[in-house]
Amino acid sequence: MRALDKPPIMTIETALERCIGEVDGLRVADLGCGTGSFTRRLARMGADVTGVEPRQSALLEALRKGGGPSYVLGGAETSGLPEAAFDLVMFSKSLHHCPDKEVALLAACRLLRRNGRVVVFEPVSPDPFWPVIRHIVDERAMHQEALRAVQELADHRFLKPTGSLTFTSRVRAMSLEAVIETILSTDANRRLDPRVRPAMEAAFEAVCQEDETGRYIPHWCRFDVLTLGPAARGEVELATVRSAAFPY
Repeated sequence: MRALDKPPIMTIETALERCIGEVDGLRVADLGCGTGSFTRRLARMGADVTGVEPRQSALLEALRKGGGPSYVLGGAETSGLPEAAFDLVMFSKSLHHCPDKEVALLAACRLLRRNGRVVVFEPVSPDPFWPVIRHIVDERAMHQEALRAVQELADHRFLKPTGSLTFTSRVRAMSLEAVIETILSTDANRRLDPRVRPAMEAAFEAVCQEDETGRYIPHWCRFDVLTLGPAARGEVELATVRSAAFPY
């Protein structure tokens, strides 16, 4: 992006509300919730939210932190959640981790009530945060693949795009050590090679900015909203498609 194309700074909560309105009182499933950071945000916003996470270690950490949500152990493709029971199904920076993104997105549709919405929250790479984080993990291609999957699913006859917003969030960066700890905490398999630390430190100092509360790194993110409308050919066809796509 050119300098003039930099997305506006806003909180994640503000960006979400601009895309979908109030979540207070809505029943929400957060697929691939990790340790529950975004799930707890949704609960604070008033949602009745269930987090789904395939890694038991992350799920246990989410349970330990509490904050209102309930949690289940499972994957996006096979969550075990009840069908047609949710107003929103979220992928909070998790779709790019799904081995088959189309299957994961269609599985999300199974969980939705009529006129329910799938909301995909993904980083936009490369961005100002990418030169820092790439020294530990470079998921740029994965992020772009997730965006392509969303765009392809928007052509599905049962779904239509109803919202999209790219914005800049602030990754708090009081120190490089704090940023490294945050990046490593999301995946126990991540490591920082000591040989690349000087380059990471240089990138960190180059991109850091400061506001009234301290230092931060601009991080570009995007919300995409897809709405499940009434089946164009009736509920019987929708049920048939679901059964064919999800035989379990």
